[in-house]
Amino acid sequence: MEELMRQFLDICSAVGWLLGQLDIKTFNMIFIIFTLIYGLFLYIALWQLYEKAGHSGWKSLIPVYNWLILADISKVPRSILLLSFLIGFAAAIINTRESFNLMLSFATAINIYWNSNLAKAYGRGVAFTIGLTFTPWLFVPILGLGNCEYEG
Repeated sequence: MEELMRQFLDICSAVGWLLGQLDIKTFNMIFIIFTLIYGLFLYIALWQLYEKAGHSGWKSLIPVYNWLILADISKVPRSILLLSFLIGFAAAIINTRESFNLMLSFATAINIYWNSNLAKAYGRGVAFTIGLTFTPWLFVPILGLGNCEYEG
């Protein structure tokens, strides 16, 4: 185990040294390429998530419309989606810290509710809801590309 840890630290050190040798343009190019590859991966996962639920995968690519379909998949009332938009709009208009914190609390509660329903729709529990809330970049691909079945 100690040898494995040493090898891991050596690899991390080498990667850090390599990134330190890059100029900013090269680093930015690598970052952009990595971001595009991950974005494509995430869209493939969302496409599969929609297909598992019986919807066409292309619906996951259309902004705003994909949220309406995801509300149907998650069995979340569309009024909750409208409420989310209204809270975001009000937070943008009202610039006091107290009102912003209150609206952020409401938005967080809606997000947890939404993620809970999505996890239930795919037969998952509370731990998966926590994962969807805090690390959606990891748990959405697990739902879409994993062996999770849509239960409705």
